[in-house]
Amino acid sequence: MHLRSMPDPLRAIWSNMAKAPAFQLNAATATATAAAAAAAAAAAAAAAAAAAAAAAAAAAAAAAAAAAAAAAAAAAAAAAATAAAAATATCWTAAT
Repeated sequence: MHLRSMPDPLRAIWSNMAKAPAFQLNAATATATAAAAAAAAAAAAAAAAAAAAAAAAAAAAAAAAAAAAAAAAAAAAAAAATAAAAATATCWTAAT
């Protein structure tokens, strides 16, 4: 309700309330509470962003580990193929 649209007795009460120190203190407390809530929301958003970044880093590390494991498996397969070829060549040489 706007101050101009209030009946006169109400307007006088509202004006006196607005001037009262307790009312001003309550308004300041409400403002501080709202600011604290906004800060808490911002902190929660920052924590969520940090968690998302950590999850992305963990996923990247897992992908790198998987790639390294695949490379190691390929190297092992190549070594096995080389050993098999060497053994075959040795047997062929021994047989002839």
